[in-house]
Amino acid sequence: DVEGADAAFAFASGMAAIATVMRLVKPGEAVLAGNDIYGGTQRFLGKIAPSKQGLVVRHVDMTRLEDVRLALENEEDKVRLVLVETPTNPRLEVCDIRAICELAHAKGAIVCVDNSIMAPMFQRPIDLGADISMTSATKFIAGHSDVTGGILSVVGEELAEEVYFHQNAEGNMMSPFEAWLALRGLKTMALRMEKQAQNAEAIAAFLSGH
Repeated sequence: DVEGADAAFAFASGMAAIATVMRLVKPGEAVLAGNDIYGGTQRFLGKIAPSKQGLVVRHVDMTRLEDVRLALENEEDKVRLVLVETPTNPRLEVCDIRAICELAHAKGAIVCVDNSIMAPMFQRPIDLGADISMTSATKFIAGHSDVTGGILSVVGEELAEEVYFHQNAEGNMMSPFEAWLALRGLKTMALRMEKQAQNAEAIAAFLSGH
């Protein structure tokens, strides 16, 4: 209920979750990603996806919807997956999730949003049309710097079954103890994030006068 998904899966890390999402793309198909993304995702897309999995990887400025539309309409690429990170890491650029989902779905592509910076507390990508919402449990969900993990929240039974198959086949799920710690953190996530946002706003207001 936190994400409004049909199913959710806990992984050993955020990158383990991203790697599983890449399994949804077949050799020869394309992944369309932003040009400002987390370093681990960039390494995977740059050094593993093309040479080890046979995927075509394209990067665009996801804040420019016209660039996204043109990339999706490129007949040479068969875009299967659009990977959106918003706000982006490290530049904190904001992408229009709803508009990107509409463009992607019109071309038959699925959309995965890396929601690690906002977490489902402040942003719910599935409500905006995303097929998959990925959140790093290492950060706000666990919240105590003692867990590494990643969460995939998925819409649709068929897509959820495919994600589960790859997670089960490759064994990259979160351990029972870390799952327990993440559940502990989930209980206080709202309190922590609301206070952090209030503190950040107070600091920004103070600094704006100096």
